[in-house]
Amino acid sequence: MKTKIIYTHILLSCLILLGTIITTKTDVFAASYSVSVSTKSVKEGGTVTVSITGNGCEGSFGVSASNGAKVTGNSTIWTGESTTVKAGSNDFAITVTPKSVTDSNDASKITNFRSKSVSIKINKPVQQPEPDNSKPSQDNNKPSQDNNTNTTKPSEPKNNSNLSSENGLSALTVSQGTLSPSFQSTKTQYDVDLPGSVNQVSITATPKDTKAKVTGTGKKSVSAGDNTFKIICTAENGTKKTYVIVFHVDEAPLVYTTFNGTQLGVVRNLENAKIPSGFQKAKVKLDNQEIEGLTNDKLHLSLGYLVDEKGNEGFYIIENEKVVSTFQTITINKKTYIVLPVSKDEEKKDGMTYSNLEIDKNKIFGWTYNDPQMKDYQLFYLMNYETGERNYYQYELTEGTLQKYVSFQSHTTPLENQISEDESSYDILEYVLLGSTIVFGLACIGLLVYIQNFKKKSISVIKNYYERKSQE
Repeated sequence: MKTKIIYTHILLSCLILLGTIITTKTDVFAASYSVSVSTKSVKEGGTVTVSITGNGCEGSFGVSASNGAKVTGNSTIWTGESTTVKAGSNDFAITVTPKSVTDSNDASKITNFRSKSVSIKINKPVQQPEPDNSKPSQDNNKPSQDNNTNTTKPSEPKNNSNLSSENGLSALTVSQGTLSPSFQSTKTQYDVDLPGSVNQVSITATPKDTKAKVTGTGKKSVSAGDNTFKIICTAENGTKKTYVIVFHVDEAPLVYTTFNGTQLGVVRNLENAKIPSGFQKAKVKLDNQEIEGLTNDKLHLSLGYLVDEKGNEGFYIIENEKVVSTFQTITINKKTYIVLPVSKDEEKKDGMTYSNLEIDKNKIFGWTYNDPQMKDYQLFYLMNYETGERNYYQYELTEGTLQKYVSFQSHTTPLENQISEDESSYDILEYVLLGSTIVFGLACIGLLVYIQNFKKKSISVIKNYYERKSQE
């Protein structure tokens, strides 16, 4: 008993430690953003490049400056982008304020980010001291190094203020569909509607300034639903402007099938589908057509994500290129099972009725016993989610327990009958043992009789022998 208590304390300690680790991980990897500047000290009229980096988040941020400094680049930039601020004559601060930021993992909106500020100092020119006229002047006969034409002066660093800040586009086109609204250099957000048959588009962009660089163009693959692409134009001085195009590809199914008299369409975009554990995206055959589905090699199952006539979406089990049932799981005694389909012939079992039953608040098809004494028992055909083993299971309603059946005969024979059959087998065995004992006993008796007769005959032979000898 004492050992049991010790083991219980150890288990509880491990669970508390695990919870602490998980909580700590969550805190460490919380979404955040950081602001970086090219320099924290700049001369009057100089420029400072401001960059924003997202850690587990992305979105737009507003950039402003104080005390006479001005934002010369974009006042609103995305994570991963930068802009420039031109200094005034006094120290100033650059402030970054989150506008619309979402979590990179689940796309949820983040509203608890605060503004961040970075202080910038102005480098004042150092005043040179007045020349001392009391000192003797330089010998005019001595050649001056400044007059030596062979002396090479070091080149001055390039000033970004002299570089072009033009980061706009003069043209933006797509190979499929039409930009909405129509293109204007000052507009950065566009939508394009496409039919479901389109799976590739090309984006072309031309900068206003030939010295500017454009990224994000070229051929792009698109799928059903929303497809977002960013085209970034970077000016000569490093400032950027981002144009966003969202292609809305029609999600209407291109492949249809029927199941139990209902028409089902294949949902081509699985982004909103919660993929079951252990399944991977793969090409699956349905009605001799290849669709985007899921497979699990361990369970030997293929699934398709389908939508019915009422707009209800869900996963369905596909076997031999046909939909055979909905994909449904139940969890009993901390074990998960997949409800397997049965054929029309398998639905008919002696002494049982096949119907839609309730198990652990889930509606699934199974069998009930016609015998009133078995009213608390139900039978289901399930697969163990962990092992992939298919079997019949009997569910006991009052205690909520699930037991595996080994043979088919046990599924259709009431429990009392099974016990009677077991008792009959024991009776037969008892008769066999009794018969064997009787036979063995008779054999022993026969052997003893034989030995006694042999003994008598041997004595008689010896006696006759000695009688003959005495007569001689």
